[in-house]
Amino acid sequence: MLKIILKTLFILLLALPAYSQAVDTLNTPAKPRDGLTQLALAYYKIKFTKEQRKQLVGVELEFIYSVTPDGTPTLEEVHGTNEPAIIDSLKRITSLLPKFQPKRENGINESDLLFMKLQFPRYRVAAEPLHNYNFGYKAFTLNDLEYIHKSGSRIDGLIGVLGNGFAGNAGKHLGLGGGMKMDMLYTGKNGFGGGMTMSFYGNKLKEPYPLQVTRAQNNAPPTLFLGIIASKLLSQKEQSNFNLQLELNYAIQNVTPKESENDKDWVQLQGFSPGLVANYALKIGKDKLYYYYGSPMLYSNYFNLNGGIRPIFFNLKEASGLMLEFGISFRMGMHGVTEYKLKPEALVPGK
Repeated sequence: MLKIILKTLFILLLALPAYSQAVDTLNTPAKPRDGLTQLALAYYKIKFTKEQRKQLVGVELEFIYSVTPDGTPTLEEVHGTNEPAIIDSLKRITSLLPKFQPKRENGINESDLLFMKLQFPRYRVAAEPLHNYNFGYKAFTLNDLEYIHKSGSRIDGLIGVLGNGFAGNAGKHLGLGGGMKMDMLYTGKNGFGGGMTMSFYGNKLKEPYPLQVTRAQNNAPPTLFLGIIASKLLSQKEQSNFNLQLELNYAIQNVTPKESENDKDWVQLQGFSPGLVANYALKIGKDKLYYYYGSPMLYSNYFNLNGGIRPIFFNLKEASGLMLEFGISFRMGMHGVTEYKLKPEALVPGK
C-alpha cells in the first residue's frame, strides 16, 4: 500500500510542469527564436571603429525592442550610449535579424516589448587577460507595474488532511477516521477545468467483514482513491473562490496484511467511487509575480476548506456504502495574465 501511495505521489508531482506547459503554449512572451545567445552574437560581430570600441568597453547597454504580431523586431531604444553612429549600427543589424517568436495570448499573436542587457567585452592586448561579459533581459516585479490583469485561467495544487466516516453497509464495519489528499487542477477562462486527485484514509475496524479467511483483518483498513476531476469555478474573487468538483475514482481497500510480494492469500478490495467535492479557498498574503520560461504569471497561496460525499462500490457488498469527508488544506494557485503595464521609471536603467 505504501509503495502505491509513494509512486502515485511521484506521478502527481511530475504532472505539474505538464499543466504549466499547457498554459504556456497558449500564452508566451515575445523572444528570439534562436535564443538570447545568438541574438547577442549578432551585435558582438559588428565591426565598430577603434574609437567606438573604446566607448563601449565596460558599458552595459539596455536594448528595448518592440515586436509585431508577425514577429518583426524593431530596436526602439538603446540605453547606455548616446553615440548616433553606434546606435545606427545596432539598429541596422536589428533590421537584418530573423523574425522573433511573437507574443501569444490565448493562442493569438500580439505585439509585445522585449528587454535585453548587453555588455561588450574589453578586447585583449598582449599579456592582458580576457574579461568576462554578460547579457540578459530584465525580470520585473509587481512594484514595476502600474497594473496587471489576470486571464481567468489558473493551475492549482492542493495538499491537505481529512476526516471521514461511513454510512450504509460500510458504516457497520468501519468507524471514524482520517487521511490526506492531493489535487492538481487546471481551470480555463470559462471556469471549467479538469485534473487529477488522490486521497487515502484509515478507519478503525469496528466489526470484521464476513470473509472466509483465517488471517486477522487490519485494525484500520487503509483505503486509497485515485482518479480524475471535472470542475466548475462558481466564484472567483480577489480574496476567495469557490468551486465544485465531480470526481471519478478507482478505489482499493486492504482488508488483511500482505506478508510478502508473493502473498496470494491477502485480501484487497477493488471498486470505484464517484464523488462530489466543494472547495472554499481564502487567500493568504499577497500575489507574487512569477516567470515560467519568461512568461509572467501570478502566484497565490490559499487556505482551503473542502467537504465531499462519495458513494463507494467495492467487490464486497458489506464494504460498500457512502463516505462523508471534511478537510482543511493548503492550495497553491498559478494565475495566467492577459495584460500588464510597466511604470515609466521601470524602463530607466538602474531603477
